[in-house]
Amino acid sequence: PVSDKIIQYNSFDEVGEENWGKGWYLHTQDCCRTQPGGECCGRAVTQSTTIKRAGRAAIKFDLRYNDPTASGKHRAEMQGYNEPPGKIERWYGWSEYIEMWDLKDKEPGSTIQWHQPASAGSPPLSYYIDEGRYQCTHNVSNVKDGYFRYDDLGPVTLKVWTDWVMHVKWSSSSDGLIEIWKNGTKVFTYTGITQELIADGKDGNYI
Repeated sequence: PVSDKIIQYNSFDEVGEENWGKGWYLHTQDCCRTQPGGECCGRAVTQSTTIKRAGRAAIKFDLRYNDPTASGKHRAEMQGYNEPPGKIERWYGWSEYIEMWDLKDKEPGSTIQWHQPASAGSPPLSYYIDEGRYQCTHNVSNVKDGYFRYDDLGPVTLKVWTDWVMHVKWSSSSDGLIEIWKNGTKVFTYTGITQELIADGKDGNYI
């Protein structure tokens, strides 16, 4: 739904990237680069009408270990438009269905992340899958690529929908906050520095 209180949303019900939602776009420089111009390969980010949470369709990210890298990593992503930096409070919600993933893989992979301006350095907040478990990775310092915490959010279950809600107060002071709910149950609370220099969100796979 379109609302002044909703900054970004995506339903993926309609045909065509331009109709996918408010505030998101396909980040073609961060996908598997198999095409001559460096654009996404045809399967990296597509619309799925067979596996969907609600409505007519969902977005599907397809990433493989033998894909070409982008900026040194394997990626299939889409990105939200930048927000102005500052001390702000936001609610985020999404549903994900993980059809295939090697749950014994020791190389962590990110499914969603929030980046600082210009996407320079490691994201100050991200979700990872690490050896079959969800992990909230967040920078608890005011230094880019500073001190990170890696907090466990429980096991990954394949081929089921998981609903996530996250409440974040972006702050460079001790009044920052991260709260996370998984399928309606609160699984994580953190208070402290979360950084203010937040800019955009990226959804997809990053290994």
